[in-house]
Amino acid sequence: MSKLEEYAAFIDRIHVFRRMDDIAIFNVAEKLKEVSYKNGEIIIERGAQSEYFYLIYHGKVRLHREGQGQKDVLFVRGDYFGAEAILPKEKRHSKVIAEGDLVLLMLDPKDFEELGKSIPYLNENLKISVFGRRLVKKIHFDWVREDEVIYFLGRKHAIIFWQAMILPALALFFIFGIFLLSSLAAAISPMILAGIFGVIIFLWALWRWEDWRNDYYIVTNQRVIWIEKIIGIHDSRQEAPLAEILSVGANVDFTGQIFNFGNVNIRTFVGNIHLNHVNHPYQVRHVIEELWKRAQRVERRIEKAELKAAMLDRLNNPDPIETKKKKEPEKKKIWREQLFPKKERNMLKLRFEQGKTIIYRKHWIILFRNAGIPGVVTAILLAFLTYQGIGIFFPQFSIPLLSLSLLTMLLVAVIPFSLWAIYQYIDWSNDTFQVTEDKIFDIDRTPLGNIQSRSAPLENIHSIKYERKGVMGYLFNYGTVYMEIGTADFAFEDVLNPGAVQQDLDNRRMASITKQKKSEQKKEQDRMIDWILAYHQSAADLPAFPNEDDEGEEGQIDDTDIYME
Repeated sequence: MSKLEEYAAFIDRIHVFRRMDDIAIFNVAEKLKEVSYKNGEIIIERGAQSEYFYLIYHGKVRLHREGQGQKDVLFVRGDYFGAEAILPKEKRHSKVIAEGDLVLLMLDPKDFEELGKSIPYLNENLKISVFGRRLVKKIHFDWVREDEVIYFLGRKHAIIFWQAMILPALALFFIFGIFLLSSLAAAISPMILAGIFGVIIFLWALWRWEDWRNDYYIVTNQRVIWIEKIIGIHDSRQEAPLAEILSVGANVDFTGQIFNFGNVNIRTFVGNIHLNHVNHPYQVRHVIEELWKRAQRVERRIEKAELKAAMLDRLNNPDPIETKKKKEPEKKKIWREQLFPKKERNMLKLRFEQGKTIIYRKHWIILFRNAGIPGVVTAILLAFLTYQGIGIFFPQFSIPLLSLSLLTMLLVAVIPFSLWAIYQYIDWSNDTFQVTEDKIFDIDRTPLGNIQSRSAPLENIHSIKYERKGVMGYLFNYGTVYMEIGTADFAFEDVLNPGAVQQDLDNRRMASITKQKKSEQKKEQDRMIDWILAYHQSAADLPAFPNEDDEGEEGQIDDTDIYME
């Protein structure tokens, strides 16, 4: 295969060059120039403008984003940078450094401009991708992992925002008319009312604008994410790993064809993620497909490398000696630690860890809602009885005292209310959600000893999303995390910071899946290596097959000889 054909096959996978026919692909490939860098070499200085558009052909580059509140980004084969060389409004903010030996393909801006005249959507594809990168520079997401790179970040199309503004605009126009007529008639009261309603409607419009700009569609090198926020009412994040995607589709209706927006539907093993009213849906679909296929190729390369390493190890050491790791003896406790063991205080903690198990409780709001009435009544009664006790034991304060019988009744009334409050606390404390290294648990244990427990393996979770509903949930940052597990559903209800809980679950889930996959791969590798090793060891003992031209008794084959050692 010639270099030109290799370049053409390479750029055909990149989403910027999608929708091109073979002639256009080869036209681009002919303009590319190859350049190499060594580890640590600076390709573009921070703040400098690139003179070329670069494609990563082999190796990796690091975008060092110092002082922007963002993590460094590691780009790999198939990624690109230097769009500011082609798009004049773009500015370089990051230093670009070679991470190991690097081979880049350069495209001159003049060549890109020339290609853009014959391929009009080439420039459009690049602008769409660069717009997402521009947003990434402005917005920081705490939940993005260290090795995760955001490739697409977008909002719903602007037409959705303008549709939401129709009612506030009409209402403002009507209020302005009333205000104008009232001012002409010198009617003070209608003017004041119109001004008040005008401010309310303006805040309503501002709320709708903020609602629109807080919804995000995100595609990373690991997952697809939909973040939806309705300030003060609703907040959720739904995501699916790239490894679980089955298909990606895009559909555009008549209005979408005019304004270039539509829906991207991502089908996973048990459910779908819908990116509705997204800008340039076909381009978004191409980005997801490219990253999805790239993840599959990376996984296959890793499996091949591990298989090769395991085969070489077994061939060099066909009969490995089994070993067992020695456990360190436990440190002996002194008598004081044995009599008075230290216990971690978790009375009011909403998230704590015991060993490798993460435990969550429902939010304090739920505790206050259930134990608030008996707790407040108990506190009031105890405060009043304390007040009366001061009057009894210290007469100089001249506190008016109740009769002894009434005080006795109040003292007796404290007991049921305090027991009720204690019962509600124990019930709240015992209602936990747990995440171990391989399972999730929903445990509900009543103070009287009844236990209801549900569990499910982490690897059976197909999708995780969270929701915060209502003003209270938004103000106090609590909500529910939902997990789809086959035909059953799990819910961690009313937990603090549901986004962080979702992240804990996703991290544990991915670690469990990786561990199980490694175990299955190890078994399959061992089985395959045993076959190859058996063939390798017996190949020299197999008799040579005679040629067809051989005649006589020497040319006859005895089936038993083939299998005899």
